[in-house]
Amino acid sequence: MNKKLWNSVYIHEGDLKPKFILELIDHSYDMVFKGIPKKIKDNLK
Repeated sequence: MNKKLWNSVYIHEGDLKPKFILELIDHSYDMVFKGIPKKIKDNLK
């Protein structure tokens, strides 16, 4: 996999709120899912 566009988040205790971390994960998932061909998306549902 091409890791050129990956982001890393280093979490130190108390730096980031759990809600914000979950928002980052959801956003990342949405971006990946958007790039999947429709035929594969339909099979995932």
